[in-house]
Amino acid sequence: MNKTTRILIFILAAFILIGGINHCIKPEIYNPFIPEFLPKITVNYITGITEIALAIGLFIPASPIIS
Repeated sequence: MNKTTRILIFILAAFILIGGINHCIKPEIYNPFIPEFLPKITVNYITGITEIALAIGLFIPASPIIS
């Protein structure tokens, strides 16, 4: 993997990590995007934790393809 690709993956991981943290800190921002029949707070936290996990996977050099 060349240097440019690695830098772009790092930037993507940073944005995903910020989004995941934001899901957990300010879940009310994402409420309009969640259908009424789903529990909003649960969906927000599950999505946030998933985004954080994927971002961490992208930060590890051996795992961007898996993430």
